[in-house]
Amino acid sequence: MLLALFLLFGQIERRDAAMFLLRAAELDAREATLKLATSEDSRSVATLDWLRALRSVLKAIPFERANGPYEEWLKTHDDLIVYSEPSGEWLIRHDLIAGFHKRFARFPLGDELAWFAATNGLPGECEGYIPCYASILNTLYGEYLQQYPRGAHRDQALAGINETLVIVVDDLLKRPDRADFLKVPQDCGDLLASLRPLRVAVAGANAANAETMGLIDQLIAQCPAR
Repeated sequence: MLLALFLLFGQIERRDAAMFLLRAAELDAREATLKLATSEDSRSVATLDWLRALRSVLKAIPFERANGPYEEWLKTHDDLIVYSEPSGEWLIRHDLIAGFHKRFARFPLGDELAWFAATNGLPGECEGYIPCYASILNTLYGEYLQQYPRGAHRDQALAGINETLVIVVDDLLKRPDRADFLKVPQDCGDLLASLRPLRVAVAGANAANAETMGLIDQLIAQCPAR
């Protein structure tokens, strides 16, 4: 079943040279529109369109490290992207998107730019290390909720936080060998540095999920009071 879904996803994404070239051309068109924007408002719209087009190009690149028709394009756009080794795919740099959001936060599309940053993802793999999961949640969904506690994607952000925390608590903390994933008190500084602001962000979101707050508190309780 999982293999079938993976193959279906691959077909939808069309990670091949033809789709890549088509999407690269679309990105060039979006970049031209962005350069022609004459106001900050129109520039914010063109920027979001350009980011979406850039992400579409990256999704057309094969999972393995790319060569052939992709190689020159990747070199040319090296300052915009980052390679995530575990997943074998390219992502837009988080700081690039965050910078655009900061610039256009006051415009109507500020919410969508913040959500784009939240769903873009970060490179790397936590490999079971609990403070890493907390850091990613706070950097992505937490930052979105801090900026838009009643935003259009609030419920999706809360659901994403809850889904990950359920896995962390149920699948990791209940393991007999959990010390391999959270060493107390050595790891508590990193853990609390992310969980505390994440808790504030979740609590500040209208209709905050009690289950999510409970999961955060359960993780915080693993560490001595400080």
